[in-house]
Amino acid sequence: MASAFLLAGESSGDLQGALLARQLKARRPDLQLYGVGGERMEEAGVELLFRSDELAVVGLTEVLGVLPKILGAMERIREFLSARRPDVFIPIDFPDFNLRLLPHAWRIGVPIVYYIGPQVWAWRRGRLDYLRRYVALMIVIFPFEESLYRERNIPVQFVGHPLVGEVPDDLDAARSEARERLGLRPNETVIALLPGSRRSEVHRVGPVLRDAHAALSDLDCRWIVGQAKGLSLDVRSELGCVPSTPVTDGFAALLAADLAWVASGTATLEALLLTTPSIVVYRVNRTTYEIARRVVKVPHIAMANLIAGRRLLPELIQDDADPVALAALTREWVASPETRAEIRSGLADARHSLGEPGAAGRAADLILERIESEPTE
Repeated sequence: MASAFLLAGESSGDLQGALLARQLKARRPDLQLYGVGGERMEEAGVELLFRSDELAVVGLTEVLGVLPKILGAMERIREFLSARRPDVFIPIDFPDFNLRLLPHAWRIGVPIVYYIGPQVWAWRRGRLDYLRRYVALMIVIFPFEESLYRERNIPVQFVGHPLVGEVPDDLDAARSEARERLGLRPNETVIALLPGSRRSEVHRVGPVLRDAHAALSDLDCRWIVGQAKGLSLDVRSELGCVPSTPVTDGFAALLAADLAWVASGTATLEALLLTTPSIVVYRVNRTTYEIARRVVKVPHIAMANLIAGRRLLPELIQDDADPVALAALTREWVASPETRAEIRSGLADARHSLGEPGAAGRAADLILERIESEPTE
């Protein structure tokens, strides 16, 4: 029986893996799906070797603290691949972990289809030569990635971004429904707090949001919290919110909000898709930041700004991630619906470059073509 092994190492990858798994199962119900991921991938029919939440850390210092666990997880995956020999290995983003498994899969003859590849357009372009050696196909989700891989003679296909298909056709109606579910009144100003999908992010970004939130206690608004699935933290408490503050997943929080505070990552892309004006806040370990500042070659940190080609969303990064600055900017936005409307319009324009709905289905078709083209033993 045909099988595939999917490997996602963090919340955003778990979401993308789940969307892909559902499309694979819809086309091939008999396809066995194994992998590493989270709750959403498991719900989508992936039999998990273990959960990915133990692997999701950010920064060199943080990685060193769990290195034995990470190395042990890699060895378990290698043993599983050798024993089961799936028809395809599908790494999903998470390059610092996934790339180390490519040589083993290649040596044992398991074809590699990399879904949502490393951000080589931002840094470490030397990885392109590494990928060319091992990967049978790169499936990419941003339009500017395709030419980069083609220039290095790496098989590549742009399918569009999977989350485009998750955006409701009628955003205004969807916003109203989301607010109603959360007990929010139609005309009140709603601010969403999304401090990140990893414990390390929440511990670093959370205090900035908490102090800014406290400084805005006089603001006439409602607060909601977006908490990543699988994150075993009481995020509401970490942010100093009262127990009655609504908590939901990040996508729903952004949908319901008039504006948001978001940790850099997939949330900024979701903000673009949902056209939610957002302020990006991010902090990492000092050593990690100093290294990244020297090697990352992009003008913006937020994916929404990279796609838009300009800084639509303010970025308060590292030392600039200051509660006073965040609170002041928030007061300006709350007082100016015109500013928020202008940002919404810019985000809506940028969204069109991400392709049409159905990206996960197109990726599933490419993967199944690869499986069916492989000779059977």
